[in-house]
Amino acid sequence: MSSSDASDKPPVSEATQDIYLRETLERIWATRAAEDAADIAFAESVGAIVTEGPWENVPAIRVAYVGVTLSGEQVKLEVVPSFWRYQPTRIGSITVHFGEGKLIARRIYLGREIPGAVVGIAGGIAPVQAYGLVDGKEFYFRSRGDSWQMHIGDTDVIRTPEWFYRENYGTWPDAGGISEDEAYNFIELAIAHFRSGYPTMVRER
Repeated sequence: MSSSDASDKPPVSEATQDIYLRETLERIWATRAAEDAADIAFAESVGAIVTEGPWENVPAIRVAYVGVTLSGEQVKLEVVPSFWRYQPTRIGSITVHFGEGKLIARRIYLGREIPGAVVGIAGGIAPVQAYGLVDGKEFYFRSRGDSWQMHIGDTDVIRTPEWFYRENYGTWPDAGGISEDEAYNFIELAIAHFRSGYPTMVRER
């Protein structure tokens, strides 16, 4: 097809665009509703429904936490780290909340399986990040610029970790574009160091 043929086509009307957008959103909502129903049914079968809250001026809510592995298998999370737990969303002075007593599903996508650890899926670009749990302690992995780092433990694992490890990677900004496999390899390496008693590093602020 020539460029002139393409330019001869009439523009798509706003009404047609609106129909396409509405149909696309309806498909997305239908898929999400089906996933939520399946997750709630699974959580009910394995006893993975917990009550979160109440918070200040916000009533409690029931949440079905379900982990989903890289192969798509639903799994029960014996412990749900703080960064995956449900919290009401605040937009300015408005709190967005689903309502008292309502049951919602929270799907948590998991990464590579590591014995004794729960690893969330690694993703993002500059930084590449992942969260999880190792030996009962929360961890945060981050790769950006020319290095990657692992934070483990404490109530604020990002800012004040109990244990910190860092390694250089290439030159700036190589570390911000590592693959998922590389991220999981580095997480495994850091966990091995942590378990071996490797001393924490000084974290530059």
